[in-house]
Amino acid sequence: MDAHDPAFSDPTKPIGPVYDEREAQRLARERGWRMARDGDHFRRVVASPRPQRILELPVIALLVGQGVIVICAGGGGIPVVRRADGSFTGVEAVIDKDLASSLLARELKADALLMLTDVDAVYRDWAAPPPGRFATACRGTARPGVGPGLDGTEGRGGLRVRRTDWRHCRYRAARRRRAAARRRGGTFVTRTALA
Repeated sequence: MDAHDPAFSDPTKPIGPVYDEREAQRLARERGWRMARDGDHFRRVVASPRPQRILELPVIALLVGQGVIVICAGGGGIPVVRRADGSFTGVEAVIDKDLASSLLARELKADALLMLTDVDAVYRDWAAPPPGRFATACRGTARPGVGPGLDGTEGRGGLRVRRTDWRHCRYRAARRRRAAARRRGGTFVTRTALA
């Protein structure tokens, strides 16, 4: 992560348990935590800066090149920043798993990225019924303002992917992952419009 990322000055990612208002105020005062409303309760919020680099990439690439199935970037990874002396130190932040997956796939020059979500596709105008479902999307189609599945981190991961030399990115509900891998269902995101 970039230690100067603006996200560090505006933490928005909720983590941990929920608290009532009094407990949230106490924890904020005693521990210096930033707290934010989450429904009827409060939760601690931390920064979620854009991941810049995957430190283990050379090892991951070596293993993938040998045909090994590698489980990596789980939960986004461990957030670190570089110190002035070149060493790394951990920071209180969250690495978004979709942005980390997108970065990993780009760095590995993968042919595709399958984004498994809780929704069946990418939607536009989620809050205004009926929401518009994207079966396909290309550069410039989906923009901020679309609904869950592309409302923030998941969408940013896919949008970032299609600005590179990627062939495609697929959003699909996790329960239908096999169909998505065969390009059936979900939203198929490409660099250019499909013929």
